Amino acid sequence: MKDNKNMIFYLVLTLIYIFPLILANVYYLDDMHRAMAGYGWSDSYDGRILSTLLMQMLSLNTTIGNLFPYPTILSALIFTTSGYFTCKISGIEDQKKIKICSFIPLVSPFILQNLSFRYDCLPMSISVIACIIPFLFFSNQYIFIILSIIGLLVSAFTYQSSISIYPMLCIIKSIRDLIDNKHQEVIKNIFLSIVSFFIFLLMFKIIQILFSIQIDESRSDLVFSTSNPFELIKNNIRLVKNTVSILNYGITKFNVYGLSTLTFLSVILFLFSPVKIINKLILIFLLFGLPVISILIPLLLKNTNVSPRVLIGISFIPYGFLIFISRLSNKMCTYIGTFIFLTALPIMSTYSNALLSQNKYELEMARRIFNKIDIKDQNIVVDGIIPESSEVKIAKKNFPFLNSIIPQHFAEFRIGLLLNLNGIISNGRHLPTHEESQSARNKKCLIPIIDTHHHYIIRSDSKNIVIDFKKEKCD
Repeated sequence: MKDNKNMIFYLVLTLIYIFPLILANVYYLDDMHRAMAGYGWSDSYDGRILSTLLMQMLSLNTTIGNLFPYPTILSALIFTTSGYFTCKISGIEDQKKIKICSFIPLVSPFILQNLSFRYDCLPMSISVIACIIPFLFFSNQYIFIILSIIGLLVSAFTYQSSISIYPMLCIIKSIRDLIDNKHQEVIKNIFLSIVSFFIFLLMFKIIQILFSIQIDESRSDLVFSTSNPFELIKNNIRLVKNTVSILNYGITKFNVYGLSTLTFLSVILFLFSPVKIINKLILIFLLFGLPVISILIPLLLKNTNVSPRVLIGISFIPYGFLIFISRLSNKMCTYIGTFIFLTALPIMSTYSNALLSQNKYELEMARRIFNKIDIKDQNIVVDGIIPESSEVKIAKKNFPFLNSIIPQHFAEFRIGLLLNLNGIISNGRHLPTHEESQSARNKKCLIPIIDTHHHYIIRSDSKNIVIDFKKEKCD
């Protein structure tokens, strides 16, 4: 009976957190294209065949269907469960039936974007928990190895960025075992994890060859395949640094610095404890290894795409810190987890309302523009980006890290999806290639103006309709 009450507690708090995003009901980036075409992830050379298969099965069709809000709810619950399992593995709040620190991954700023994808969120969350489950069965080395290989393969064929969580859980478990003086467990843990990982790599390559799974080389090539790997790594570090800097604002900054300060004090006290110096050095090395591992994949990719959703592993760094803090007080961990959860609620609410506001604003702008235009066979070209709604501006002012995750769809690469999906232009209309768009923008001053607005100028001729948000003066 108590276990049922505990499950209800996790369910209710998860739903409370995710509710504003569900209520907003907004398509996010790739969602628009999938809503129109219903294509999978293996179709675009992502190699995410399990993501495609899973969503096809749930859609009861080979065409991916829009199952919102069920995948979003299930995904949020999986992220909470992932946090719960990590609490169990790390020994955080081990005396408590309800572990409030279970919500840390769910409410992380780096998972906020993952939850926003109504099509991608479920495969993403599954890829995360698949890397965590093996460590629950570490007591049996054979089961651990089998589950590790299966889990890593699931992660690789659903969302590759989550693979970093596997070595992070290995480090988290090793930190816990070292603090508990289980030295043999640490050696066994690291050895079995490395063996499992190499078997996974071998099996991944075999499966890729046997089933002819195509992965775009531009997404998978490492920096070492180039003539200047260190220059690329340096550039990738800059990109990662810019993305991680989203934590350096407002309440997230307070949370990060507060947690870091408590961890620092806990580590200092630990260094004065009667523990062998070699163990202390290894523990410090492992602790600092967590953030390095969490960003390693984007650092080593040749053509890296650094965004919060790619750095999903960062959401699990706090567990390494909390292990040290728990040595002083498990109650302190509960207070920290509670504070992080409560401060995440206004962030989720502000973010969701901002998404909805921008979506309404762009649709209103699109309808206003295209009600005045008789579209024939012209290409639709956008020069510049639509302004942000007032609510988005306020949201970004309050929480500057939202700047990196609130998209604008009224732009060159997504304008066709926005217009088609909302019936403003007919399906199947051929939008210009990048070269055609660039040519039209370069020659826009030669195209007659048919309408002006304080946000834009509309130009039209027999070939192009140019929506000019830049409003540059023509000589």
